[in-house]
Amino acid sequence: MKDNGVDAGHKRLTDVKDALAFLKDVKVVFQDEREKYDEFIKIMNDFKASKIEIIGVVSRVKELLKEHKDLILRFNNFLPKGYEIGVGVDDCRLNDALAFIKEVKVAFQDEREKYDEFLKILKDFEAGRTDSIGVTSRYIEGAI
Repeated sequence: MKDNGVDAGHKRLTDVKDALAFLKDVKVVFQDEREKYDEFIKIMNDFKASKIEIIGVVSRVKELLKEHKDLILRFNNFLPKGYEIGVGVDDCRLNDALAFIKEVKVAFQDEREKYDEFLKILKDFEAGRTDSIGVTSRYIEGAI
């Protein structure tokens, strides 16, 4: 089952109480910066309404919570495996990867099927269902 660019089968199980507690903590942290809390809620609503994919959520939340590593680490509990927000040295690699994926999305903005196939190939590679030879052959076959 696919949901906003995420294979729903890979979602981590989280308790509703955990989500509500996290939301309350975000509200407390941003009590003097209401616009940041409102932006966080907007990001979550946009994702729920399928207006943005998980990559967009990660990018926007990372920027919004950049000064609150504790919140980032807790937010990671709600993200699918492989989409966690880094808080260390790997941040640069994650930023580069996210920027590349955004560039691909822009390049295929009029060819949604090809972009979706690109995401599928990435997921297959990450899950070990294909290797670099498989990715290359899918490219040569014209999948993307």
